[in-house]
Order: sequence, then structure tokens, then C-alpha cells
Amino acid sequence: MLLAALALTCGDEDAPAPPGESCKEGFCVKRASGELVGVSWPVLCADSYCKPVTVSCGKALHVSAVAGAGGDGSSGAPFRALAAAAKVASDGDCVLVGPGTYLGTKFSGGVKLLGAGASSVSIKPASGAARNLSLQGGKGALVRGVSITGAAVGLYISGASGVRVEQVRIHDAAGAGLYATGAAGLTMKQVAVTGVKVQSGAAMGVVLLDKTTATLRGALLDKNGQLGLVAQGAALDMATAVVRGNGGGGGAGAGGMIIACDDRKVTDCAGALASKVDRVDLQENLGIALLAAAAKLDLSNLEVRKTGLGGGASRGISVHGKGLASMTLSLKGSTISDGAGQGIVVDGASGEADDPDPIFFNVVGCTVSGNKDRGVWLQRLGAAKGSVTLDQNKISGNMLMGLGGLKVKGVTVKGGAISGTKKTVVVAGGVSLEMGDGLQVMDQSAVTVSGVAFANNERISLLFDGSSGKVTGNSFSPATGAKAFVLQNGADKGVTASGNKDSAGAEVKGEVPPAAFGLSKTLLATPALPALP
Repeated sequence: MLLAALALTCGDEDAPAPPGESCKEGFCVKRASGELVGVSWPVLCADSYCKPVTVSCGKALHVSAVAGAGGDGSSGAPFRALAAAAKVASDGDCVLVGPGTYLGTKFSGGVKLLGAGASSVSIKPASGAARNLSLQGGKGALVRGVSITGAAVGLYISGASGVRVEQVRIHDAAGAGLYATGAAGLTMKQVAVTGVKVQSGAAMGVVLLDKTTATLRGALLDKNGQLGLVAQGAALDMATAVVRGNGGGGGAGAGGMIIACDDRKVTDCAGALASKVDRVDLQENLGIALLAAAAKLDLSNLEVRKTGLGGGASRGISVHGKGLASMTLSLKGSTISDGAGQGIVVDGASGEADDPDPIFFNVVGCTVSGNKDRGVWLQRLGAAKGSVTLDQNKISGNMLMGLGGLKVKGVTVKGGAISGTKKTVVVAGGVSLEMGDGLQVMDQSAVTVSGVAFANNERISLLFDGSSGKVTGNSFSPATGAKAFVLQNGADKGVTASGNKDSAGAEVKGEVPPAAFGLSKTLLATPALPALP
């Protein structure tokens, strides 16, 4: 048949830009760097159906909300319902959907669903359906140019490989916007997942599980009630995206994103599943903007801003060991600023125990500033089980302390600057303590500090408390009335220092105070890994 030989497309990358390209409110936003994320082409076709060009199809089936009864799927007699097309569509077939509102249904994961645009094609759940639109099994499906709204799950993908989701808006689901399990080679481009409401304690924009491998480009995950994205036991490659305003519904683990191993399949995660996140803005999420508990994770060029209180915690980036054979992470060229709590937290323990898990973490060329608790906080890291290196970072204007560590070994801080830490009064056991330290090392820690510029920290620039380490080649310009370098509770016996200078070039030596400056180990220790949803 002639139809079987047709090659169809709907605005592929090599095709001319479709009419109506715009950044429509609720569908799309523009990043500061100029890229559009979300549905940047809410109108894909000037006509009722996208014209055939390059998407290959076995046969073309047409669906129109204004069609009469008894259609056969041809352009002259289209089906009126998606379910009618689903009954006859096979893997490789295309379903062309004209403007209108339709009830969702289940398709094979090899069918290509091509809508006329997210502004004009709306798919809502059939009566009583827990899933709006489903793709199950098969290979090579494409969902393009539609809006999916309502149901407990907006778009459900199970056991289907090579699925593409492009120029799609998923909104106002109750539970999860997009839910993928066992979906190898999933690609999402210019997708907006917004406004997912809490149902049965969950409200997540995108959920990736069970060895799903997913690539996200140009995604907008906005104002979902619990989390923007969860990748658990999955591999994620995400770039040029905005994750904004998630977590408003509260609940355990609320915030922007979670990337974690599956507790039941840690070996699989450690051996095969690596994730990468690049050029992603995480803005105004409530709780933890990005929680990392994965074996292999590369983070770069992130903008983490204004993380608010939610779920009992507020952290920009939170890294946690989970009993993995090895945990290797990097964070480069990123900004973590203006949060209601800590900027970065790294905790080596799984659960509340003090037995640290192995974390290898490099933080390079980042800015951590203006956070209302600590800039960077490290706890329970063992030298024999990993290392943490902070290299050429700018840590400034945080409250309580710029960088601190509790029971940490194998930590190196080199280059960069720690400045402007603001004094803060904290209350522990009924006693008020005032802290405003640039770098604070405590409780049997071992840390190397070299080549760091300390400036205008309001209490102490560098404090070792009951700990050991090496302090070499640093510069000190304390705030008026503040201390430069303090060793207390036996730290003078465990710290070696050389080549440290003040602003006039004079040598700075560690000072042993007559009375130790107040610290609170209980208050400063942060909770371990939050419960994952």
C-alpha cells in the first residue's frame, strides 16, 4: 500500500521551524544564558495535522476531535478517539492528532504520536484511569506536540526502549507527571512538567526507575508539589534545564531533584549507572535542591539559588553515602547561593551510624555565597574510605561558617578564598554561642589547608578544634576584632603550619586561646540521608 511507504515528520531538527514559535507562559521560560526550556513551539503545524516529511511510519492514522462516527483513520475519515487508533496501531505506525481534547489510552511503545502542538492538542484521562497516556513494550515510540493533563500519572512508560518525548507539556497530574520504569534510551526534549499535586504522599514531576537510561534537554520542571525529578536506580544525562519552585507540597525528601541508587540494587547502580547534570538552574525549590546518593555523578555549571525551607531541611546540594562500594562525584563551575540553610552538605554515613561510606568528591571552581546557615558542611568522612578536595572555590558571605567539618579525614582545601562569614548566635542546651568562622575543623578531623585567602570573617578565619592537619601558604586578613588562626583542645599538637602570612606579609602562627571558643557538635551535625519517596 502507498501509505505504508510514506515517510512522515513533524518539525524535526532538520526541518524548517514551525509557525507560532514562542515562549508561552506556563509552557516555557528563558534561562539567563538565553536558551528556551520547556515547550518552545506550542504550535507545531499551521494545518490540522503535521505534514509528512522525515519521521518514518509504517502507516499513518489520523485522529480528530471533530470527526464523525465510523472513521477508518484516513485523512478523509479520521478516528474520533485515540483509543480507536491504539487498537489498530502497530510498532512503527504514526498517529497524527489534530487540534482538540481527547481521552488518554494505552499504546505500544513503538507507536509515534504526533500532535499539532501543545497549545492545541490536550489529552486528559479516561474516566477512572490512574494513568493518562501509556507506552508499554516496543521500541522507538515518539510523543510530540501534545499537552497531557490530570490522572495519577500523566505519561507512563514501561519496558519500552528508544522512546522520544518532545515539545510536550505535562501538567496538573496527581502523583507523577512522567513515570518511566525499565525504559532504556528515553529522550526528553523541550518538555515542561508542571503543577503535579500531592496524592498518597507523592507529587513528582519526572520519575525514572529500574535501570531507565534517560537524556533530558531543555526541560522545565516547575512547581511540582514534592520533587521536580527522581532518578533512582537509573542513569540520567541532563543539560540546559530549569528546575524551579518544587517542594511546595512538603513531605519527606521534598525539593528539586534526587539522583540515587536503588537500595535494593546497589550493586547494579555502582557498576553501571552513571549520571551527568550540566547547565541546570535549580531555583527557589523548598527542601534540598539536589540530593545526590548515586555511585557516579558529574555535576557542572549549576545555578542553585534561593533554596527555601521545606520538609524540615534546606540545602542547596546534599551528598550522602548509601553503603556503596564506591561513590565518585565532581562539582565544577557552579554557584550555590542565597539558601535558607546550608549551601553544600557531604555526609559519609548511611543512616545515623558513624561508620563512613567511601566518598570521592572534587569541588572545583565553585561559588558558595550568601547562605543563611553554612556555606559547605562535611561530616563523617573516613580517610581510608575516600577523599574530598575543594579546589579554587570562592566561599563568601555565608552565616555561621564558610566551610566546616565534623569527624572528617582525607579532606583537602586548596586555593580560592573564604571570606565575609557573618556572626550568628545559635542556642545549644540553653547556652547561646556566637559563631562566624571562615573554616572550622572539629572532633578528631584531619584536614589540609593550603593557599587559601581568608578575609573579613567575623569571628575566626581558621579554627582547628581537637583535630589535626597541615596549614601552609595561606593569607589572612581578619575582620576588625576577629581572630586569624586558632588551635584549641589539643589541636596545637596535631597541626603543622608554615608560610602563612597576614596582609602586611608578617607570619601568622596558630593561637592557643586561654579559654576555648564555644562550639556545639550536636547542633552542627546535620541529619543523615532523608527518607526517599
